[in-house]
Amino acid sequence: MKTFCYIIKEVTKHLGLFTVDKELTEERYKRFAELAILYGYARKYAKTHCIQESQRIETFLVEQMKMISTDRIFKNYYVSYHLILPYISIRSFYKIDHLERCLEIIIKNKMLSSEIPPHRQMEWNHMMFKMGLLEEMTIPRSSILNKTMYLQFLSRELTYAITHALFYVTDFGFEKEMCQIPNSEKLPFVLGTLIAKAAEEKDIDLLLELTINYVSLNKQATVDFDLLKVVLNTLNDTNFIAFNLDEEQMVKKYHTLFVLNILCMQLHELTTKEKLLNKSQKVVVNKIINFSETKNQKEEVLEHKYLDAWEIMKSFKGKIFEFSKVRRYYKNWGFCENLSSETMQHINHLQERAKKGIVWEKESEKLNLKPKQQLKLNNQLVELLIKEKKQLAK
Repeated sequence: MKTFCYIIKEVTKHLGLFTVDKELTEERYKRFAELAILYGYARKYAKTHCIQESQRIETFLVEQMKMISTDRIFKNYYVSYHLILPYISIRSFYKIDHLERCLEIIIKNKMLSSEIPPHRQMEWNHMMFKMGLLEEMTIPRSSILNKTMYLQFLSRELTYAITHALFYVTDFGFEKEMCQIPNSEKLPFVLGTLIAKAAEEKDIDLLLELTINYVSLNKQATVDFDLLKVVLNTLNDTNFIAFNLDEEQMVKKYHTLFVLNILCMQLHELTTKEKLLNKSQKVVVNKIINFSETKNQKEEVLEHKYLDAWEIMKSFKGKIFEFSKVRRYYKNWGFCENLSSETMQHINHLQERAKKGIVWEKESEKLNLKPKQQLKLNNQLVELLIKEKKQLAK
């Protein structure tokens, strides 16, 4: 757990960044809250692997939390919940009397804005679950997990909505699903494809959050360790894990380091389960949880089905009418029901546009096509798409 300990030591070195005793800004309190949440999960590992740092962080969190007065918490009822949130993690090892009483009032009156996004509503339910006041998590009907996802068009914000919703129904990956997840059989494909996207874009924060989701929703036997190699190589290529950070670097990296620490805990658990990993699997896991700055950590990945799936998804952003990449995917990796449904969805949308005569505006304007020519092109496109659908269904 060298990576884990490195992060804990970096946090200890920069505890001043997480104080709330100075001017209480939103950004400063956010850092403190995220440290409290991380430590809530990391505590049992820290007490084994880095005892001194664990004691310092624990003492720091308690001292800082005691400074949050009741007047501050109830200054604005719509933010009371957010101010008490870090205490949910801290109270698991230290209860503070005035905050216990505040918590009772906040829960009784549900001091939470009704206009927050669905994954924030799930955050409230997760808090109730952690306190033993809720037996089962629920997923709001408006959650992105209950909606059709267009993978090729998902923004960072929408992707974070997915990762955070899954955090709350799996207790950040440390519990089995605490409720029925809609379309759960499709999630490995969705997460794997988005991991490939994040790796291509070198988006380390999203990459790690998605990987936590992916690992937590798969049994050990179904985890794709070649996909973990993609994650490892991206960490290596970006030089993300660097030791002896200065204050500016820590401010930029702290959140992603916290996410990496949660992933390390998950992977550590993976190695301790009854079914032993084979040599190749152990190598990739150990290179993540025992990362070394001085050694080349890369693992060879020539091809991967999710890398290929993302290449196909990217092509669906445009008016693509030729699907050889999909056929090549089936040849290399076998038929994939999830990729097939994404492809058919794309074809159906193009067909709808062609039938409504709204697929060629740009081309018609550029070529100065007459209405009859446009109609002919639309009809030809519909015929082409019908032919493609039949071929892909074989």
